[in-house]
Amino acid sequence: MNAAQDDFFNFQKGPLDDSGWTIKNVLSLPIVNKKEEIVGVATFYNRKDGKPFDDMDETLMESLTQFLGWSVLNTDTYDKMNRLENRKDIFQDMVLYHVKCRKDEIQNILNTREWFDKEPNECDEDELEEILEDELPDSEDAEIFEFHFCDFEYSELELVKCGIKMYYELGVVDKFHIPRETLVRFMYSLSKGYRKITYHNWRHGFNVGQTMFTLLMTGGLKRYYTDLETMAMVTAGFCHDIDHRGTNNLYQMKSGNPLAKLHGSSILERHHLDFGKTLLRDEVRLPSPGAGVVRDELPPLTE
Repeated sequence: MNAAQDDFFNFQKGPLDDSGWTIKNVLSLPIVNKKEEIVGVATFYNRKDGKPFDDMDETLMESLTQFLGWSVLNTDTYDKMNRLENRKDIFQDMVLYHVKCRKDEIQNILNTREWFDKEPNECDEDELEEILEDELPDSEDAEIFEFHFCDFEYSELELVKCGIKMYYELGVVDKFHIPRETLVRFMYSLSKGYRKITYHNWRHGFNVGQTMFTLLMTGGLKRYYTDLETMAMVTAGFCHDIDHRGTNNLYQMKSGNPLAKLHGSSILERHHLDFGKTLLRDEVRLPSPGAGVVRDELPPLTE
């Protein structure tokens, strides 16, 4: 077939350029997306051997256009995923803004403005330690080592202080050189991550962490674990029900909650884990090049 001589192909009759190259054979097929919409056209001109395009060429062309159609689909999907990822990051930042310990809130524990007339990040560790020695409760008086510990006597802020004290009693603050401000911010933010609901609230989260602490310390289980493992277990106890909605997994599935679509099984448990790890990454910023914990030891801490 000589395309240039056919009346249907009126777009090009003469040579395309000074070389004298002319269109003689044309093979075109549409590029179709998953909605059967034409999103483009693939066109080949002139076989190298000068012969017309044959059935084999058409078969190859059909395979190519199918591949191109999927490529367009994948590109669109990738763009949509990027937009969703950016939207997720924005929402996550909004959530963390309301959960994270604010500058005025940290003064409830690390009152550096009153003590030294400066912000916590401007103080050295000795100054922050001096404040904590005055602010944190006595372990015996607070009964944090006791299985019969009762949180009714304490405010939620006082429970945050008790939680900080437990890390001192575990001996991990000095061993791993945990910055005092980081520890306080993490525990304060952790308490805010629990919703104001009847049962699965911060008091419940603290009680589980305190029970784990008591099993390790009073129950004598600590000797079977490394310091990193004991710190991870107590932290897991504190975090285990963070952002609980007060409903069970069946409710999440029946109501079509996005959490059910995201996780499929063990819905709330997976959400608590993800939320806790997000808080650890944001507040504690693990792994930290300057931290005393060996970097190779850090991955198991969040596992």
